Amino acid sequence: MATTPATPLQLPGVPAHVVAAQHGDADPAITLRVYAHAVNEQLAEAPTISAARIGGAA
Repeated sequence: MATTPATPLQLPGVPAHVVAAQHGDADPAITLRVYAHAVNEQLAEAPTISAARIGGAA
């Protein structure tokens, strides 16, 4: 999927309601549906990030 202007905001974890407000979406649920690919990437990265923060291995 092509990267869209809001995707870079989603990847570092900017809350959906903030992205929605910046892009004029009426409801954060719209933003989450449109940028679901970014959320899925975050879900895939979450265990590695969590392990690194607590000093464990993924």
